[in-house]
Amino acid sequence: MADDDRVLHNASGIKPTMAVEDGTDDVKFLKVNAGGELLTSTTISGDVNVDETNMATSGLVGKPAAGGGDFDVVWTSATQLTCSNFPTWYANLTVEDILVIQQIATGGAVTATYSRDDAVMTVAANVIAVTGAAFVNTDTFVVYTNVNSTNYHLEQILVETAGTHTAIDKGVSIPVVTHRSPVDFTAAFTTSITITLAGLPIVITDASQISYIKQILAANSSNLWINGFNCTITHAGGVLTIYDAGTPFVTADVYEVGINEQDKAHDATLDITKTIDQSPAKDWYTDPVAYTTFTPTTVAYVEGTVIDTRTYHTLNFAFTKTVSTADNSYIRVVYLSTSGSATDYQEISLGNPVAGVMQVSKNVYEIDLAVDTGSIISFPTKGYPFMRIDIAKVTDAGTDAVFTTEVNKVWGN
Repeated sequence: MADDDRVLHNASGIKPTMAVEDGTDDVKFLKVNAGGELLTSTTISGDVNVDETNMATSGLVGKPAAGGGDFDVVWTSATQLTCSNFPTWYANLTVEDILVIQQIATGGAVTATYSRDDAVMTVAANVIAVTGAAFVNTDTFVVYTNVNSTNYHLEQILVETAGTHTAIDKGVSIPVVTHRSPVDFTAAFTTSITITLAGLPIVITDASQISYIKQILAANSSNLWINGFNCTITHAGGVLTIYDAGTPFVTADVYEVGINEQDKAHDATLDITKTIDQSPAKDWYTDPVAYTTFTPTTVAYVEGTVIDTRTYHTLNFAFTKTVSTADNSYIRVVYLSTSGSATDYQEISLGNPVAGVMQVSKNVYEIDLAVDTGSIISFPTKGYPFMRIDIAKVTDAGTDAVFTTEVNKVWGN
């Protein structure tokens, strides 16, 4: 056939869909007409089926014992395969679970693929029977299923032996909790299966609040025990007891315990997150406290106790006094560099200038001799760290007045 004869013209509207070599110089075409019907010179009786073999690998996959599958598949007979060693959460294979079976020869070639569309399959006691199969005992077999493998991968994180779990693999995240040691309380070794908690800021009402125990081993490794996952942890009287984990705790290790309770900043009654002013106006001053009781008997000053005024800007001095028959009293305020300073710095005031010279004088406050049922004077601290208040008689001609006093300090606005 000449090259020009290989071209199929489209004058009739018939289009080629596939070119097929037959071993000669000729090329043959399968064609469809305008209605989509297959045109061929060969007589075809019955239906024409086009199979699509789907071998999804997202489900559990069975392989030979050494093949690294999710379960084992071995030859039983020419039409039967036996499956075993399933994950613990999946005990029995059903016929509805099977998608495809591949039969692989010793040389590595796939000699047959049995899909659910092509072959009748049954399952009894985890033995698969395939009608018309030709299984060979030297071949290997791969069974694809539609069984979700998520649980299996989670289970692989754990290793289970005789009902005892080991610690969780390091790839698992620690659960988020509201309280944990040693930040919020302490957790200490007690026995090989118990941990004692102390200083709990919350009340544990049941064991479900215990989320995890993280064990930091002295050998610089760690174990993670999650309650309800790879172990069970109970609580009684501040003591945690671990079950289904053997005897993992040793005295040389340290432990972090995670517990769930109400969020720390949440007000359960109002169902709001609390916001607290760390510097409320009501806390910008100290409570008044009793100060020195003064009974000056002469014109010499009686010294009061030294007051620490660091970080405060005002010192308030309140007093009551008894009567003196003849003498007024002086009050002075003294500033000190240290609590034991020998130098008294006294506040001064500026007077009126005389011939351009400004006169200054040290401040004193004169109090009348009569009874005073309550007065208060505010002194600026001027940034000095310590202050003291002294009282003396102006003259010494009458009886001695008694001053009962108290002070408080202000640091806010």
